[in-house]
Amino acid sequence: MAPAFLAFSNVALAIVLNIGVSVSQCPDQSIAFNHACYEFPVEELGYEDARNYCERLNGTLAMPKTAVVDAFIVGIIQYSGYEDGYWIGVEQGENNEPMWSDGTPTGTACHHTAFSLGEPHFPAPLTRMPPQCVHIRTSEIWKDFLWMTETCWESKRFVCQFGAGDQPECLAERSVFTQDPARIRPDGRCGPDFPVEGGVPGECDATGRTPCCSADGQCGSSELHCDCPGCIDYSLLIVPDCPPGYHKLRDTCYGVKQALVNYTMAESACAEDGGTLAMPKHMETDFFLIGLMIRAAPEDDFWIGIDNRHLEYHTFADGTMLADCAFVKWSETAQADSPQKCIMYDRESGYFWSDRSCTEERKYLCQIGPGITEDCPTVPTTTRRIPTSDPPSWTTRPPVVETTQGQGASTVPVWTWPRLGSTPPPPPPPPPSNTFIPLTMPGQGGQAGAQEQDAGGTGAVVGGSVGTVATVGVGVGVGVLAYKKFMLAKVAPIVAA
Repeated sequence: MAPAFLAFSNVALAIVLNIGVSVSQCPDQSIAFNHACYEFPVEELGYEDARNYCERLNGTLAMPKTAVVDAFIVGIIQYSGYEDGYWIGVEQGENNEPMWSDGTPTGTACHHTAFSLGEPHFPAPLTRMPPQCVHIRTSEIWKDFLWMTETCWESKRFVCQFGAGDQPECLAERSVFTQDPARIRPDGRCGPDFPVEGGVPGECDATGRTPCCSADGQCGSSELHCDCPGCIDYSLLIVPDCPPGYHKLRDTCYGVKQALVNYTMAESACAEDGGTLAMPKHMETDFFLIGLMIRAAPEDDFWIGIDNRHLEYHTFADGTMLADCAFVKWSETAQADSPQKCIMYDRESGYFWSDRSCTEERKYLCQIGPGITEDCPTVPTTTRRIPTSDPPSWTTRPPVVETTQGQGASTVPVWTWPRLGSTPPPPPPPPPSNTFIPLTMPGQGGQAGAQEQDAGGTGAVVGGSVGTVATVGVGVGVGVLAYKKFMLAKVAPIVAA
């Protein structure tokens, strides 16, 4: 296993991704994504106990009914280093067909599945084979994170889901979304609990004043109708779908391209689709792209839109300086002074960034749309960067933030990576009283602090603006409470040296 991936074998990444769900509405230790919240507990339970765990919290085992949610979940759990798999909400239904844990067959509405070849393998009636349930495999042998069955009483980690999550995406998978007036109820109710003729769930008027269906089945336009777990915003469904082969994250489409080409040819191919090479400027985007790569080609590397062919510093495909963005993810083998000019996701390093000659041939990722850009603020002139000649390491050296305080000075963090063995700079002045400092949250069994020190000496925070805080801790989920306070305070984090 690659060193960068091993760095996550004892500690996992704790992160909150804020896409479509108000962060204050997610249960503690859960992650917001596409109108649902997801939790990644570190407990190991059998399938039935795992399902009961989620149900006690008013949730279900996660049901990745679309490629988008599937990629999101895979992108997160691949960082954990856990090798016994994660239970998801798929079990044996009628006629030995797979069924979602909410009772719906996997082939209805949304048609996405990711079963391994020959799966699912459910026992036939009147056989002595024990009950089988579905998990995402994560072993060293199987690096594809496909779904497969295993005896339901085996203990594994699992993923919980709060909210319907996939309903808007399922509707968007229609070849063309057209509003059927017969599905709009005159009483303003909507959803599966308020069907129209034929048992079809009622819908809200996508072009009217109340386009959103709340979790309790009422059409409206407030945050409680449009931006909550289980909500459906029908106005989003009239937006043209992504081109074939692309998947939407927020307002941007991302595509995995399987052709082996050099960097210049990859740029041209993405431009023909109306986009650029993908620009992972934010950890949400990073997780999503990793999941897409694993699903498409788990053994391959992929070009992304970062290079320094024409300048002394790295820039994204849209011209943004990499140094101006909080999120970076260099592998330990990346060389700052290397003649290699183009950047790729390196599978062997655990999908960190590596530099390569632009003439080499790789698969590539395309992007149509702006992407998530809030981690790339304009760098103020009052901020001084610490020079470095070493490549950044995301897991071994904590970032240093240095800002110049004074009238007009910015508190936006600037993340730099000090040279190994160098004397760290003095700590920045104390932050203003209204500035939130991300907390190190206790982990399971009180072992978080010790494991954090084993990982790198400090509970390093990576990221840097509204939308991402990643904390080295125990299990996916640690640090979420601190992040929530940060989001609700709506201030930029300052990391104490």
